[in-house]
Amino acid sequence: MANIPIISASGLPSISRRRFLLWSGLAVGTLSAADLLAACAQSSPSNTNVATSYTKNPIYLLGQADSGEQPVLVDGAKTFTASSGVTVNINPQPWATLLQKEEADLAASPPTYDIFWSDLEFIYSFWPHLLPLDDYIKASNYSMSGFFPSVTSNGLGIAPGHENTRYGLPIAVDTQVVWFRTDKIPTSQFPTTWAGYEAVLKEFTGAGKYALGVAGAVEQQVGRFLSRYWSIPGTKLLSPDYKPLINSEEGITALEMYKNHALKYSPPGFQGWSYTDAMNAWINGDVVIHEGWPEAVLPALMDPTKNKVIGSNWGDVAYPEGGAAQLTQHNLIIFKTTKNPKAAFDFIASQTNAARARDIITKYSVDSARQDIWEQLLPTDPNLQQFYPGWANAMKAARPFAKPLPQWVNMLLSIGTNIQGVLAGKMTSKQALDQTAAQWTTMIAQGKPTIPYQENSGV
Repeated sequence: MANIPIISASGLPSISRRRFLLWSGLAVGTLSAADLLAACAQSSPSNTNVATSYTKNPIYLLGQADSGEQPVLVDGAKTFTASSGVTVNINPQPWATLLQKEEADLAASPPTYDIFWSDLEFIYSFWPHLLPLDDYIKASNYSMSGFFPSVTSNGLGIAPGHENTRYGLPIAVDTQVVWFRTDKIPTSQFPTTWAGYEAVLKEFTGAGKYALGVAGAVEQQVGRFLSRYWSIPGTKLLSPDYKPLINSEEGITALEMYKNHALKYSPPGFQGWSYTDAMNAWINGDVVIHEGWPEAVLPALMDPTKNKVIGSNWGDVAYPEGGAAQLTQHNLIIFKTTKNPKAAFDFIASQTNAARARDIITKYSVDSARQDIWEQLLPTDPNLQQFYPGWANAMKAARPFAKPLPQWVNMLLSIGTNIQGVLAGKMTSKQALDQTAAQWTTMIAQGKPTIPYQENSGV
């Protein structure tokens, strides 16, 4: 315990609110076959009797540093400790090392952490270690209604043989949208086709000016490609038996489109941009359009010290032609080795319920997973009226990435790295996608789920 740098909720420094960090430190292939098969090889936990009281044991959380919900949890921990007497300790870590840190902790005797928070997809790797929440949800009358339907449905179907077991409570949800300056492009005139989109990019590029702000970081290439690939009817990442489909003619068409948009209409040197660089280029008025994440953009737009150029002249829309972007949701999950399960559940319930969702939206500018609270707040909040319609449309199309494969991290980095190679002129779109498909095939063979692959979308 002494070797783990736990940060008390009361002593946590202030942080920026953004979900996606540079993942370049996590190389493709770092998860071994043994790692990938471990989740499938272990026995599944069964629902145990629901604890009815707290113990004196403190609660330890491991999760994603700089995630939008981290300040929510830090403040919530203080309140929970004051009301319950149970100390809540939080250890935020970079996204790129979360999986390895949790795997190492699970191998310890005893493990340290009671709760984990970050992308739902991490559950694909260590669900056998998790406490099923269904009995706790029922016993506490916790309401699962009001979430975006895609959030609720994609929280199930994670564990082979336990497709109807819920292991996490969603706190935040997101998908990428197209942000634009309304003083340049009226909202009613923003194009709904890719041809119209390129015409706008062309209109605002020239004489040293560029229309589009996109990041060159490896992980950011994935969403840009998927938004174009998933706009083509019938496209999926994998077949029901997990064979890659992305190196199809549709995949090549989508990647060629993204390459054309990025190279023709983005500022020189964008390949070296982090996500924050791309976002700031738009907020600072250097480009007219930005493709990106509300969790990062919204807080910056609401902060007058950061938003000094655009002001209120901004809008967002879903990608043209129904282009779906990646659906991400951050969940709070509990390990079955916790010594204080009742307190652990009550804490995660208090941070994901409807009352807390109001604070998450209005106080923290974080994209809560509760659709009903968004819509209750809309009539009286001009900022939400400006943001929510476009994002809600994007949420209708959003899809999770490679559910329920524990190899999803390496698969995502694989395609991102190969797309980056296309932008650098090192390979063709066909070569990049063929190489990605081959890499995916090798990764999936290390541990293929027994349940068929599906891609669910829609709010």
